[in-house]
Amino acid sequence: MKKYLKFSLAVVLAGAFAGCAEVTEALNSINKVASGASLATEINPSTICNEWKENEARAIQNYNNKMIKFKGELTHISSSALLSNTASFKSGNADLTYVPENSKADNIATLSKGKSYIVTGKITSISYSLDPKSKCDIGLLGALIE
Repeated sequence: MKKYLKFSLAVVLAGAFAGCAEVTEALNSINKVASGASLATEINPSTICNEWKENEARAIQNYNNKMIKFKGELTHISSSALLSNTASFKSGNADLTYVPENSKADNIATLSKGKSYIVTGKITSISYSLDPKSKCDIGLLGALIE
């Protein structure tokens, strides 16, 4: 933790000489590393759903608690006192539900339905989707939406 703080301080000080844009970019990079987003596996969520349809136990074993990164279309945004903001994405034949891990991962209020985003999050569940056209619903503890 001390190394992280020292590194952050060094970046901020360096940014004082380089400019605000560079500081912002450097801090975003630090946040990606700290959240695990930089270690995410790029995967098509349809691959996960296809494997889940074939063998639920194997898919859960292979993907549960794994950090993934994918491109998806934002289909629904909701907000409640219990869950804060949540976002639903569609990627291929998979539905994905994104719940922000923390306030740094919650930029949902700035997003627009119908647009595509790069999403990074840790898989918390794989289950049946309510949409008959989808093969499964993947729950994500979100780290980043770009």
